[in-house]
Formats: sequence, structure tokens, C-alpha cells
Amino acid sequence: MLKIILRCLVFIFCLPLVACSTPPANGSFEAGKDYQVIPSALGVTTPANSKIAVIEFFSYGCPWCYHLEPDLETWIAHKPKNVTFERIPVVFEQGWDVLAKIYYTAKDLGVAESLMLPTFAAIQDKGQNLTDPTLMLQFFVAHGVKQQDFESAYSFSPGIDAQMMRGDKLMRQYGIFAVPSFVINGKYMTNMGMAHGDNKRLLQTINYLINKESQPEKH
Repeated sequence: MLKIILRCLVFIFCLPLVACSTPPANGSFEAGKDYQVIPSALGVTTPANSKIAVIEFFSYGCPWCYHLEPDLETWIAHKPKNVTFERIPVVFEQGWDVLAKIYYTAKDLGVAESLMLPTFAAIQDKGQNLTDPTLMLQFFVAHGVKQQDFESAYSFSPGIDAQMMRGDKLMRQYGIFAVPSFVINGKYMTNMGMAHGDNKRLLQTINYLINKESQPEKH
């Protein structure tokens, strides 16, 4: 698990060093600095009154994802009604697929959101190796999931495999190399490095891009 955390620190571009620089003013957001335009989305317009999709790419082994989670959960609770939110666990290398499957299993069981912080805490605060099948089962059972339900979802759900394949495809399509990263409507990407390690700044950028998509005539 330590290897996963160390690899995560590499993928966020040495964030502690980036965070030492001065972030832009709160009201100023610039492409190439605060967010990137996804090349495949150039020229794409958003139909009026359509939902705006926000996707978070994350890993349970990422300290910065854990650091962001409480503020992100508050944001989710108050997000605009025209916004949908989805999480996709990244698989940057062999072995990370187990952490991704933990999330999709929890999602399949309807407990993904309630177990976000407990899962982060178990891995990062308590040092539990939830990639171990026995410890994984014990964790879910301790949080109210029946053993039979967990085993059925984790071991016999083709839908989870399909979600993992889709997640990998989107990660590659959007060029996700750092976590946590957010893609807004398939057009814009921002991450913690661009926000200089500032949770508030990152969420402000996401809100700015949502507003930008809510007013397509101003693109």
C-alpha cells in the first residue's frame, strides 16, 4: 500500500512544491493554468437545458484525494441541480485494479458514498491492506454489508468488469495522469496541481467551468 501512496505523489507532479507558488486571484481562471481544454472536445457545444457531467478521477491510495474528500462531499451535497457527479477510480499500474474494484463493489452494493471516508481512513490512517481478500471482506462486513452480498458483488458481477473497462477507456481518452483530477462535460480538465494544492481553489475552478458550460453562448 505504501508503494501506491508513493506512486500517487509522483502522479500529482510533486504537488507540495507546486503549492509553494502563489495561486491566481480567486476571480481569475485561465485555460492552460487553472484548467485544460480537452483537445477531442474542441468545437463541441452543450445543448440547452442538458445536464452537465462532472467526473472525479481518484484513488483510495492517494493522500491528496483523501485530503480533498471532506470538502468534496460538501460540494456534492450543494452542487447545482443541473450537474451530475461520478467517480472513477484510476488504474495507473498493475495492482491498482483491486482498489478500483473495491469502489465499484461498494457502488454496486449502494454504499460507495457512505464508505468513501471510512475506506480512505482504513487505508491511509490505519494502514489496512484492503487488497487482502480477508481484510477486504472484514471491512465491508464491519460497515454493515452482509458477507453473502459482498461476495456476490465482488466475485460474480460482470457489471463491475464493464465499469472498470469504461473507466480505463475514459482515463486514457481524457489524458488523466494525476489524481485527483476532474473532467467537466468531457471538455475541460483540472486537478489539484493546477489549484496549487488548494481545495477551495480547485472547487472554485470546477464551479467556474460548470457555469461556463451553463452558458454555452459565452464559450
